[in-house]
Amino acid sequence: MLSTDLEHKIMVEAINEAKKSVSEDLRANPKVGAVLVDQSGKIIAQANRGETGKGDHAEYLLLKKAKASGLNLKKAILFVTLEPCTVRGPDKTSCAQRIKDSGISKVYIGMLDPNPQILGRGETWLRWSNIEVERFPGHLVQEIENLNSDFINTFRASHLPKESLYVKSRISDQICDSLKRDGFDLDNIPSDWDLTVDDLIRYCETACPPDILPQLPQLLHEVRAMAFDKKYANYTYDEDVRGLGDFWLAEIRDILRMLHASDYQRRRVINVGIGNGLEGKGLFDTCNHLTIVDIAKKSIKKAQANLPMATSLISSAEDLNKILAGSQDIYVSLRTYQSAFFNINQAVREAYRIVRQGGVVLISISNGFIGKDGALVPGHIVPNSNIVDRNRPFHLAEKVRQKITLFRFEEIGIRTGLSEIYIYGRRGR
Repeated sequence: MLSTDLEHKIMVEAINEAKKSVSEDLRANPKVGAVLVDQSGKIIAQANRGETGKGDHAEYLLLKKAKASGLNLKKAILFVTLEPCTVRGPDKTSCAQRIKDSGISKVYIGMLDPNPQILGRGETWLRWSNIEVERFPGHLVQEIENLNSDFINTFRASHLPKESLYVKSRISDQICDSLKRDGFDLDNIPSDWDLTVDDLIRYCETACPPDILPQLPQLLHEVRAMAFDKKYANYTYDEDVRGLGDFWLAEIRDILRMLHASDYQRRRVINVGIGNGLEGKGLFDTCNHLTIVDIAKKSIKKAQANLPMATSLISSAEDLNKILAGSQDIYVSLRTYQSAFFNINQAVREAYRIVRQGGVVLISISNGFIGKDGALVPGHIVPNSNIVDRNRPFHLAEKVRQKITLFRFEEIGIRTGLSEIYIYGRRGR
């Protein structure tokens, strides 16, 4: 496994290679750099798009050089600044297919291709071809996108259909409607990223009826819980990338195995933000000591029905006061840390408190929707729109990583899956 510092160094080299790209015509073509390394991280080949003057793709040129040198690529690792293509012209082989045929074992991808014919499909195709895929960190993705701004602007922004559950049903709107029924003088409430429930309390103080003001914090926590119940109590995977297969279960098990916790069924596991329990089926339903937690009453009741052996608790991730300190072996929270009005600082603090020394923390950030025609649309929805920001999940994952680092977790890592990003670590002894 390459060190984080070495990975970063090779990524920067790939970006520098991309800057050398030469466009073959007057169109806005992407600037792409590709670097191939062996298991130790030694560079064995590199290329950029158009370096021959013919507009050849960087991966094609890279693999052509490797073949000419007689290199065995069975365990080689590829760093490429643009998602490999899955579609080429007549009688041409896609870069994704060439990568698979080469025997390369792992690929690090910079930005996703904004071309809707490719967007997300290259990354997905590689994963389904049993090639391990990781992504460049958010700050390097931003650098690559800045380098390719003209190319990106030739395509419309990724978006979800307005009838999508994630667009038409907003937690902020449901909270606002509920508060107005309680007599609050509100037209709307803010729904920007990174706002917490404490921010919501401060915002609503001036609009709150005087007789309710003393109970405002408790009321807003209850209203937030009811909003999540309304949106997710009957949630299914019909519009969810997880509905494409059980790949995500394999991703989670693989991370737990890497953390020497493959026997998690026999350990004390807490799943925070379980929702209606759908994510626990097939993953935690055979656990001997499972605690499931959610803020939403209807959802946790359904989760209990789905996971009858579990102990259930109605509580928020930010306040697990009913869980004893150091009582859990494994803390899991999937797709909860990007929730509306969520406080990451408090949630990580609680995770640290309840996990024993040497215990494992596994958190995931969602990164993908099912868009039009069943296409994968990676990213998070920009508040009050149907536009999807592809960088947001990676910025959020990095924020979580920084927080668990601050609490001195060890063996910290980030791994990208098909539809979510995993952040994991072990509490120091």
